[in-house]
Amino acid sequence: MRNKSNVNVYDYKITEFAYLPKLEEKLAMLAEMIRDEEEFLKKGKKRLQNYFFSVFELAQKNNFLVKSAKGNHIALNLGVRSNGGAEIYAIFAPNNTRGKQKYYLKGFFKSSDNNVMSLFGERHVPSNSQKRPDYYFEKLIFDTEHMVARDRDEKRNLQAITGCSEKELFTILRNKENELSTAIRDNSNMLIPEFYCGEIMYLWPVTIAKGRKSVDLVLAIQGKEKGVFRGNTLITKEMAYGKARVCSSLEGTWLAEDKVFKKKRSLFAWLKKS
Repeated sequence: MRNKSNVNVYDYKITEFAYLPKLEEKLAMLAEMIRDEEEFLKKGKKRLQNYFFSVFELAQKNNFLVKSAKGNHIALNLGVRSNGGAEIYAIFAPNNTRGKQKYYLKGFFKSSDNNVMSLFGERHVPSNSQKRPDYYFEKLIFDTEHMVARDRDEKRNLQAITGCSEKELFTILRNKENELSTAIRDNSNMLIPEFYCGEIMYLWPVTIAKGRKSVDLVLAIQGKEKGVFRGNTLITKEMAYGKARVCSSLEGTWLAEDKVFKKKRSLFAWLKKS
């Protein structure tokens, strides 16, 4: 049963929901608060802002925005922690000054902050990672024409990265359809959710090999109907990490940050040892 203190504001975007004064300054403070291990989020103001906006949008979908005891403040769990292990919240207060928004972004605070504790007491503020995946996997199908067209339209340069022509990439993907379908069905708990264009999709590692060259990429999978998923597009691990981090911490997964940005270890080699 849903917590009655949760706020269902899914129809809003964050800029419609809240006035965001001095956002750049507050994001800089947030970057200082986040634990050192979150290297991906701490580098680049735009990256952290996109993360914040996406976490908010997904929390709306999950109904995870929580009202204070008096009902006039809202807490959003950002799904990140401080070096001391405290959860970090975005706190929205009543907007009585500017704009039409009901709230304004008061700032980012540790869950242990006295102001947060006085407003929310022992109320649970869930993070998006606490949302249980809702899927049943039976079969993977590829729309390879769509995948290659997406790469071309969005200028992802997968041909340059893999050393494959469009036709070669098309053939490799077709040949992997049954292999990947079996692997995912047998290990579906290793699918990693990502939040993309307002919906949950799932990620799976794919190695594209041509001759002696092999490249580790990520297959984005979209649920189409019960048990049937479509291989939607191929992306790099760096592209996948930011959108997946919105949904969960990724620690202990094949997309863990050190494996994405520091180690050049094969994803399949890692999977075999797990």
